[in-house]
Amino acid sequence: MCTGCGKCADVCPNEARRLAGRYMSADEVMKEIIRDIRFYDNSGGGITISGGEPTAQPEFALTILKKCKEAGLHTTLDTCGYAPWDVLDGLMKHTDLVLYDIKCVNLRKHMNATGVSNRNILKNAKLIASSKPMRVRVPLIPEFNDLSEEMRAIAHFVKTELGSIDLDLLPYNKMGESKYEQLDRAYVQLKDKGEEHTQTLQDIVGVVLQGLSSASMSTENEEYPGKEVHHKS
Repeated sequence: MCTGCGKCADVCPNEARRLAGRYMSADEVMKEIIRDIRFYDNSGGGITISGGEPTAQPEFALTILKKCKEAGLHTTLDTCGYAPWDVLDGLMKHTDLVLYDIKCVNLRKHMNATGVSNRNILKNAKLIASSKPMRVRVPLIPEFNDLSEEMRAIAHFVKTELGSIDLDLLPYNKMGESKYEQLDRAYVQLKDKGEEHTQTLQDIVGVVLQGLSSASMSTENEEYPGKEVHHKS
């Protein structure tokens, strides 16, 4: 039974086995960070806690954020927001900027794709936006959310519920393909529609955020949870 100790990788002469990643304590991570502190000072940058999902290891993420603030570093949290509010609230106390992923505001569609509700995700987004600088980021997923009606719905939520928040579209990322191969698992091949399509979606987002197309919102895209909508008969 494999325990993940990595000893087999150490002694394999042909490097047929390889240990990916390693365990590190918060102090070990901070040593790596502090080594580059002059670079952060000169560039005006800082530290981003991302993942995976950092709220899946809330105690570790909180410790790193606290130590970074003690060192005078700017801190950013990159999260999908699927976490209890008390976890996020604790992290917010030591976070300067939040990068917040929103993939879908349609409750039923989100449930069908992920198996969980997006109610807390959207609720947490509103709570964070009311107290912290935040950028919303939408990872484009072919035939799931890279559709004009999806972009209008997400942009409308951002404009009406989060206020003056920047919204970035992230092109479809295939970096997970090699990881699936290493795990001997089948990778679902999705076709990226290219830069021109991404720009079209970005233009749609821009129009909605400027307040010019709320009347053209598609009512076929089920309302996001917690939002009261009145339909004219």
